[in-house]
Formats: sequence, structure tokens, C-alpha cells
Amino acid sequence: MGVKIMPPAADLFAPDAKLVEKLSQQLIDLPQIVRFISDKELVPELREFSPDPAMRDVQLETLLNFAPTGRRGIHTLEIGSRSAEIVSLSQRERVVLREAVKWPTAQHTQYGSFVGHAREVDLDKTRIHLRNVHDVGTLRCVVPKLKTQDAKALLGGLVKAEGRYQTDRSGRPRLLLVETIIRVENRQNTLPL
Repeated sequence: MGVKIMPPAADLFAPDAKLVEKLSQQLIDLPQIVRFISDKELVPELREFSPDPAMRDVQLETLLNFAPTGRRGIHTLEIGSRSAEIVSLSQRERVVLREAVKWPTAQHTQYGSFVGHAREVDLDKTRIHLRNVHDVGTLRCVVPKLKTQDAKALLGGLVKAEGRYQTDRSGRPRLLLVETIIRVENRQNTLPL
């Protein structure tokens, strides 16, 4: 398997050049992240290697999507990049990754409340992106018990999410494990999570 990111046509999407560069770096780092998966959990040093909790969450999701299930006779996948040695990704890592993605670690977290616009929802991964959060920008939210009807009620609206969050090295909130979430325009719509 190979993955290649093609940069956009010259000058047409100049602002996207940084995005392409960042995506390329994230793909290059994937094999190294596999080394932080032990038999039962993620090794704490992963926080140092990938200090942005939101990007780390995306990387772990990507590895989970690549990790073989064994259902089609594939039990191990080797993954490498131009700057990392080849590593194996198996069903064992898949089990650890599934738990890590479903329940991000509560270590090194703080409790907080954030208000922003729910512009992006991924029901399969139970993620919501809040945009225009004061002093934060974009905040990636993990909502483990997200249901379709709840997502529809939140999408496009101004919402308030509370829970435990992780910060990047600069102290900016980046990943929130949501405990409660409501649509601000109608406070009667508290969703049981």
C-alpha cells in the first residue's frame, strides 16, 4: 500500500500549501507512532512525540483504519515512510487503538466549558468540531455516545460543550472529552451523554 499527497496546482490554492505540508508530515510520522503502542495501552511518551492532542487523535484514527481486522485473512500490515523504519501493525495494535480512539486518556487534562459553532460531525468516529471558540479557534470534541438525532440537533448551531480537555504545548485546548453538550440557542435541548 502506498499513499501520496499531491500538492495543489501552483498559485491556485496557495493557502493550501501549508496544509499539504502538514498532512505529508503526519503521514510520515505514522510508522513512528506505532512504536508507542504497547500490549495494553499507548505509551505515555507519545504525548512528547505528538504534542498536539487533536492531531494525535487524527493519527490514531488513521492507524486504526489501517490496522487489519483479520476478517479477510490479513493479520499484519507493514507500514513505513521515507524517514522511518518499517513497523508492523496487527490486530493486537488494533485493539489498543480502538480503545484509545473511543476513550482518549484522561491524564494531563483539565475541566472546562467551551462555546462554539458545531460545523463538522463524524458519526462513525463520534467527533464534533467546534469552530470559533473564544481564545481557542477550533476544538476537536470526542462525544462517545453521539447519536444521529443528537448530531442533527447540534450541527450548524452554537453549542456549549463541557468536559475534560487536553492542551497543546502552548496551553491551548485542542481535544475535549465531552460530558455534556447543549445547543445554546435553546437550552432545553440538553443531550444526555
